[in-house]
Amino acid sequence: MSQAAIARSLPFSEQAQLSWHEYLGSPLYKNSSRPTLEKILLVNSVKNSNEDIPDVNKQLKYDGKVKYDFLDGRLRYRGRTQEEFRFVVSDYEVFDLVVKTHLNLAHAGRQKTFDELDRSYYGITRNEVDILLKHCSTCAVKRSQTRKAPIKPIVINKLFGRVQVDLIDMSSNADGINKWICHMRDHFSKFSQAYPLERKPSENVARVV
Repeated sequence: MSQAAIARSLPFSEQAQLSWHEYLGSPLYKNSSRPTLEKILLVNSVKNSNEDIPDVNKQLKYDGKVKYDFLDGRLRYRGRTQEEFRFVVSDYEVFDLVVKTHLNLAHAGRQKTFDELDRSYYGITRNEVDILLKHCSTCAVKRSQTRKAPIKPIVINKLFGRVQVDLIDMSSNADGINKWICHMRDHFSKFSQAYPLERKPSENVARVV
């Protein structure tokens, strides 16, 4: 199976890929770090020409000579060190790369997926990783399972309508034969009472209750 086929397999549906392409063409899309095809062609011209090319600004000429190179026909961008180069990705490579990396990392979160991509590729943002991972059905199930049910307050409007009972182990600091404390608290009045216990079988607790 090809990498593209793997990337387009579940848990990312075809709708997820369509949504990504719609995002690329929407007003919300903005990524100045990813060079356009026009810039890539200009960089290629700058690198392969010893002559000054008119109508090309100085920054692009500098970038073409210093910050970019080509390896096996693919554009690379120089990173923070002189030896560090990362492949420049196009808009339409991002989906496959993010999905493939996310699956290889066993559905790691946004930051781990981005960090792994950022080691080898230039032009993919955290926001783009976040947008794509929201379409992962496996991660969506995990998120739904971690949600806690809403906390409902316990409303008690009468004395001893609800009593909380706790057993406290005092065996390391026993009082004679008594090694346990049975503590009871009324939810309505907040009245508390403690009883010493020698042992904690149910009949002993029931007796003090």
